[in-house]
Amino acid sequence: LAPPPFCSLFDTSNRPSNSGHMSVRKSKSVGAGLGVYGGAWGAAPYKNHPWLPTAQVLAALLMFWPLWTSYNAFAGAGCSWSAGVSASQTLLAWVMVMPMSIVNHLGHAAARKWVPVLQKLDRTTIALSSILGCWALSQALIFTTGAAVLAGVTVALMWIGTPQYRDSEILASGLVAVCILYGLVPMTIFRESWDSCFLPALGAILSGFAIFQTDWLGVWTDSVWHFVLGIYTHYCMQSAVALDSSCSA
Repeated sequence: LAPPPFCSLFDTSNRPSNSGHMSVRKSKSVGAGLGVYGGAWGAAPYKNHPWLPTAQVLAALLMFWPLWTSYNAFAGAGCSWSAGVSASQTLLAWVMVMPMSIVNHLGHAAARKWVPVLQKLDRTTIALSSILGCWALSQALIFTTGAAVLAGVTVALMWIGTPQYRDSEILASGLVAVCILYGLVPMTIFRESWDSCFLPALGAILSGFAIFQTDWLGVWTDSVWHFVLGIYTHYCMQSAVALDSSCSA
């Protein structure tokens, strides 16, 4: 019989773990098999697609689109960094998200698969930025403490949770989505009257979640998702500007 290829000697992916002659069965992560990536980190849904690198680079570049829509609303309202406190914090919250998201997509373009550590760093910065975003739209310490607790639990489960939790991409992404939605609640309870920006912002982010999870646009899904985020950031900024105006009146 011919010996196995040399590289197979170092492939332990299909080798059972043994401890005292007893095999160890790895427990499934929460949500295993669910979601666009099968619930796991490091998926490669379009590894052999010829347009994958181009689509992921485009998705990285389109992270500047929500920044532009947000800044355009900021500048159009005549805000300044010193006078528009809520508006400035809302803009900064998006800026916090950008670096790791861009690196995550460029990593996907280079490796032709999602890189788990970059995915987790991306989700981590989104969760943390939601704290600032919540404060920006509420200016309420107790309510923002709730956002901090939620984000802290999300990050902890991703990095130091038991394997069934930290290995679950869909759990982390779901909790990050909850963080984002929690950050929109101030539009409904910390305003003197109905905030007309709430429904457009909510509609945009829910549409984005649907596009992301159904993946119906294939390799271009992330690019369209980031474009939709530009609508969400625009209305978040409009709400922050209105809050600054009511506070200074």
